[in-house]
Amino acid sequence: MPVARSSAHGDDYAVFTELLATVRKEQGITQTTLAEHVGRLQTWVAKVEAGDRRIDAVELIAVLDALKVDLTEFFTRLRRQLRKKSR
Repeated sequence: MPVARSSAHGDDYAVFTELLATVRKEQGITQTTLAEHVGRLQTWVAKVEAGDRRIDAVELIAVLDALKVDLTEFFTRLRRQLRKKSR
């Protein structure tokens, strides 16, 4: 069960950031390693995953590429999670 997070961007965005963190962990990659792959600091990854910093489409593609996760598959999972939440 996902941990409830308070987000300045709303519940749906929290679902998005939780999924992003879950996918990173499923790949066995640390925040530090991911940050290195996308040319950012570990704190940037932590803030994105906590919902404290929004991520744009270009950044998301870079993150998913670094994680070797297909964008379409990620959005399919996100849609599934959002539908589950709204029930």
